[in-house]
Amino acid sequence: MNKYFIILSRMAFLVGIISSWLFAQMEELHGDYLEYRRGIHSGNKFRTTFYNDGYFGAKNQPPDIGGEWPINSGRLYMWDADLFVGAEVIDSEGALKHIMSEVLSNELSWSIGDRSPSGEPWTFLPLPGFANPDTTLVAMSKLKFSWPYFWPDKVEDAVDPGWAGSWNGYFGKNVFNADEESYSVSDDYANAEFKFYPDSSDLTRRGLGIRNYTRGFQWSNTLVEDILFVLYDFENVGTTNHDKVVFAYKFGNNMGQTTKGEDGSDDCGTYLLQDDVAFLYDYDDIGYGGFSPVGLFGGAFLESPGNPFDGIDNDGDGKEGAGAVIAEEMFLPETLTLNAPIVLIDYQSFTRRVMTLAKALEEAGGDTLKIRYQDQIFKYWNGKLLEENPYNLVDDNLNGLIDENTGSTFGSDNVIMTTYLYIGAKCVDYLTGEGLDNPLLDERRDDGIDNDHDWNLVFDDLGADGAPYTYDYGEGDGKPTFGEPHFDKTDIDETDMIGLTSFTLYRYEEIPHWEDELVWENVQPGFLDDVLQNANVELLYGSGFFPMPVQKIERFSMAILCGENQDDFIDNKQWASKAYSENYNFAKAPSLPIVRAVTGDKKVTLFWDDFAEQSTDPLTGLDFEGYRVYRSTDPAFRDMNVITDGKGLDLARKPLVQFDLINEYEGYSEIPFVGKGVQFWLGDNTGIVHTWTDTTVRNGFTYYYAVTAYDHGSVELKIPPSETNYSITLSPSGDIEEKGPNVVIARPEAPAAGYVAARLDSVKLLSGGTTTGRMGYKIMDPSLIKDGHVYHITFEDTLIEINNGPDTLRTNYFYLTDVTKADTPDTLIAR
Repeated sequence: MNKYFIILSRMAFLVGIISSWLFAQMEELHGDYLEYRRGIHSGNKFRTTFYNDGYFGAKNQPPDIGGEWPINSGRLYMWDADLFVGAEVIDSEGALKHIMSEVLSNELSWSIGDRSPSGEPWTFLPLPGFANPDTTLVAMSKLKFSWPYFWPDKVEDAVDPGWAGSWNGYFGKNVFNADEESYSVSDDYANAEFKFYPDSSDLTRRGLGIRNYTRGFQWSNTLVEDILFVLYDFENVGTTNHDKVVFAYKFGNNMGQTTKGEDGSDDCGTYLLQDDVAFLYDYDDIGYGGFSPVGLFGGAFLESPGNPFDGIDNDGDGKEGAGAVIAEEMFLPETLTLNAPIVLIDYQSFTRRVMTLAKALEEAGGDTLKIRYQDQIFKYWNGKLLEENPYNLVDDNLNGLIDENTGSTFGSDNVIMTTYLYIGAKCVDYLTGEGLDNPLLDERRDDGIDNDHDWNLVFDDLGADGAPYTYDYGEGDGKPTFGEPHFDKTDIDETDMIGLTSFTLYRYEEIPHWEDELVWENVQPGFLDDVLQNANVELLYGSGFFPMPVQKIERFSMAILCGENQDDFIDNKQWASKAYSENYNFAKAPSLPIVRAVTGDKKVTLFWDDFAEQSTDPLTGLDFEGYRVYRSTDPAFRDMNVITDGKGLDLARKPLVQFDLINEYEGYSEIPFVGKGVQFWLGDNTGIVHTWTDTTVRNGFTYYYAVTAYDHGSVELKIPPSETNYSITLSPSGDIEEKGPNVVIARPEAPAAGYVAARLDSVKLLSGGTTTGRMGYKIMDPSLIKDGHVYHITFEDTLIEINNGPDTLRTNYFYLTDVTKADTPDTLIAR
């Protein structure tokens, strides 16, 4: 055996040991209250505190911030956003129980999650290993010091076990698609309230055996700047198959509240089933202190489990196609007769057969038809009264549809209401065959069919890897291939999503989080109660039922969003849906410029780097176009001139000055912002600069400057220009907590008596060099020039050979070095 092979073998052996150790550790991890950590999402106009058990909102306000919009405005919309996962189970004593596992939430008595009599949390709790143990922060893409030493869920990577030192991103290792991304993992291991043991191999695991992978995303892109995207992946890590599961979300809101006072007694809310949204609004649209409009706040399902087996168009996208329409008449009891046509469902394959009861009894060999669903037996005979029983996931009335009468009756005294979830929805009439040819009824993402016909021959025929020019299987074959965009697994629109199925408004103290059965009753599918209005209400909405077999992962993707009015809110939801369906493939703005400021007498000089000019957009390539400079005397940049969209809603701010490349892109962009009615101003071909002096300032005043970079978009792809974000994050008390690298604070002052500006005494060429050129200079920041110091500027060139022409030199790097101490030179710039 040669030495090379010995070294490789030893390396592989060590990697194997490390991988085994990490893997074993991941398998043994479970939620721990001591791992509780906090973070803040402030990547666009919506800002909120969040925690690493899947909770978004404030625990203690202040210092926590609960759903502030717009950022730095002090207007608070969301005290808490709490997730629940519930299931119907049989406990160890044979009793039917409904277990709801929820987040710890805040310390308000009605919102706090389940606790044991001695005070231990019976809730989702964060797993160790997914954040830097030396900080109290949730891991975020923008904060490298918040990352763990390695990622427990990446130990099976054969090339880089644990991804040490890398970001564990939704889009891949060290892929920073979002302006902000957070990641945490939690489970309901500690939920020991019931005598139920979901994992026969580990009787210390309680709850439902659910592990929760949570990600938050924000983009500053104008189209989604009012949205926090939240993605929950729930995995059944136990050994128990759950047949009836529901996901629910609660908003504890304060519409019209600010950091200075409350206005929570006149809140209202409702839902839109067709848009899968639930939202809240203020009754008089006037907030504390008189601000108006208050606007809307709520949540939307972008992805939820699908139901391709019930015969019902759950997501409403098949309404224009063939099929019957569900009406209340279908729910009336009916007597079963021998010659009546019935539909029999095979609950393993969910195939249907149409026959008479007489034929079914003949096949069964008796006078009673027995239908098995899991461990239950349902019996049918001549003369039996057929009536659909909602919530049991079975076709009781033998028409081929499952739980089509899902609904509820609620109210009291003279206000009694009955609601049905699927009234007006399309369905398959299995007796006549109507609707069987509608590809958007019971569509699924593994049927090999482009159900919604959005696969594009020109743009999507990329092969199984989804990437162009790799010439893999399916690329360029003229038909959809599994793995290509907009087909089956890559197209969420090919899921018959159950979406929003329950909604209730209630007074904040009426549904405590720890009351499992009460929460379960209010999130059952078809419970749609929006009667209570103009009160101090909270909102609880859900999606269910769906099964969760062992090792199954179900995804809920949500948008927490705001809007100035209902049209704006729904527009924002539509943009959220579009962004998600395209896997968040936004046109990306250039990199943020890094800006510095130097003050003088009645002037402020800004200078910035050129990294933005080398930015590559994932959709349009190198498309940098220019810079904009903004100035404000308000740290929230609220005193600048507002640019509104075509509906009169705030869209952007007017820059103080703008610089752009001299090229074919000038004037108004040919591509307007979709749905906004405005076009981006590309500039006047002024040429690019990296320094600018503002001579319109007054001494003694504080100014806030931002320099943004923007691109020109793409006419061919119909993509409008994108501009970088700028922000200063203020605490509730008004102190500056954080600012972007492209934001500076400057206060011009008159110079002190006797002040002498920095200068260089002499500039000369060093001996030994080969240059014959001359060098000019301009001192940008006099404060960095140290008295009596000596600086060297070095250029490294390389020879470029030119065919049929003279060779030329190109500068690869230059260095600025302080050589005052010759034995310890200090390199100041290396580029």
